[in-house]
Amino acid sequence: FVVSATASSGLPVTFTASGPCTITGATVKLTGAGSCTITASQAGDAEWYKAPDVARTFAIAKGNQTVTFTSANPTPVNVGTTYTPTATATSGLAVTITLDLTSTGCSLALSGIVSFTAAGTCVINANQAGSPDWNAAPPQVQQVVVSAGFALDAQFSLIPAGTVNMGQAGIAEPVHTVTITNAFAMQTTEVTQAQWLAVMGTSPSAFSACGTACPVERVSWDDVQGFIAALNVKEPGRGYRLPTEAEWEYAARAGTTGDYGVSGAVGTFAWTVETSGYTTHPVAQLRANAWGLYDMHGNVWEWVSDWYGSYPSTPVIDPVGPTTGSHRVLRGGSWYFEAIFARSAYRSDLTPSFRDFGIGFRLVRTQ
Repeated sequence: FVVSATASSGLPVTFTASGPCTITGATVKLTGAGSCTITASQAGDAEWYKAPDVARTFAIAKGNQTVTFTSANPTPVNVGTTYTPTATATSGLAVTITLDLTSTGCSLALSGIVSFTAAGTCVINANQAGSPDWNAAPPQVQQVVVSAGFALDAQFSLIPAGTVNMGQAGIAEPVHTVTITNAFAMQTTEVTQAQWLAVMGTSPSAFSACGTACPVERVSWDDVQGFIAALNVKEPGRGYRLPTEAEWEYAARAGTTGDYGVSGAVGTFAWTVETSGYTTHPVAQLRANAWGLYDMHGNVWEWVSDWYGSYPSTPVIDPVGPTTGSHRVLRGGSWYFEAIFARSAYRSDLTPSFRDFGIGFRLVRTQ
């Protein structure tokens, strides 16, 4: 605000300020709460004595402030995801983010990241407690609904029908022609820890420190069947299942005929013992094949639906493997095997109940 004063002599008056305020010319700026004193002075001249100073004191009340979230409410979210809430106060003071005591399904790290860990409602508070110059701001609240939904619609690639020479001389023989008569949708990544958690509620993974974007592992073929059954209840009509061995190799090759379904150095598309650092890695970090599939080579072995058995020597159409057996087939190699075991044609097999920290899976669906 602006102050004014006159002297009976007609000489100009000057102003000074003390307290939580400043003055420039006649314009006063309030800088805090408290008492601001403005003093008017006229020092006199050759014809006039100095005039007595005149002071006015103003009481400055604390300022009122508001808090506003600057991050959009992400509701609804899926279990296994994260969110970083941010907010500002009109005072410019720092805002504190907390979780309300009524929150369910979430936790807040010191870094400010909220992790959604279970189905429920996460209540996030933004507060500014005030200062000597500012009153506390009314708290602001975001309520985030946490869903246990799988939400994989954006993570499948449509694999076209076609023909492939399955197997490789010296690795998996005999090489034989396989025809896939129907297109199918294959998950672009291995099933992650977050996706397993969303369906099953707990994670079996040994590499939990790798993060929820890393592949779920330490799951048996039997465990996977339980996951698929639960997922098909949650999302009926999709027809989630494991790929057949033929579907897996056909998709891994993506029209190629060499050792791997991606060209170039193996380390650019596969996590194997040569490059992994003896751990799994978040999915989809390396190069995908021509059909948009990541980690078909390395990271974790992938269960397929077939019983293990000998290959046929004649062409086959939509094979599903032997009708019975003692071992199920795994494909793709892993972080703790050499790259030669990650070749498109390489086969491994284990009992359906076997679990290991290098074994995971990916899904296909019919709808």
